Amino acid sequence: MDTGVTAAEKPQAMGAGDVPALEARSLTLSWDGQATVVDRISLAVAAGEVVCLVGRSGSGKTTILHALSGLTRPLSGQVLLHGEDITGEPGRVSYMLQKDLLLPSRRIIDNVCLPMLLAGVPRAEARAKAEPLFERFGLAGTEEKWPAELSGGMRQRAASCAPTSWGQTSRCWTSPSRRLTPSRASRCGAGSATWPASWGSRPW
Repeated sequence: MDTGVTAAEKPQAMGAGDVPALEARSLTLSWDGQATVVDRISLAVAAGEVVCLVGRSGSGKTTILHALSGLTRPLSGQVLLHGEDITGEPGRVSYMLQKDLLLPSRRIIDNVCLPMLLAGVPRAEARAKAEPLFERFGLAGTEEKWPAELSGGMRQRAASCAPTSWGQTSRCWTSPSRRLTPSRASRCGAGSATWPASWGSRPW
């Protein structure tokens, strides 16, 4: 089935014996468990690489991201993180939607800390780990502000800061730079094997 999602050559930076940071092997995916949307697609991303999925509307780009982030299980195939099979395991690869989804009742720093807090990290410890990231993400001075007090771009950066605070280095982004300048988008994605649906440096 022609899904409209195409694959380019594997990255030249990866040697024959290198293990990809994030990999999909022969994924077959469906929206409803019956009709095939993506048929046996294989992708490999090196550490630090930013990759873009390009395809027409309805071709299965977001469905692929759901599978990579463990939100849905494929009909067949595997998802590997640094060589480990994580197929269908949520929480191993972060997934950022077009909308920031910050909790309006929590201050920005507590939104950034949320993955750690849900994992049982004490609030004071979580805040201490998150605070250094605010300078890197261009959010210094916003720690105690409410989401409603920030611009759209700042909210987007705060949302992308959360998985970094928890140490997740592989991310799936849907239109991540929609509200970000190129320099901000690059900074927010630095050091990550990232799979956005509509933005990146190398198309698949």
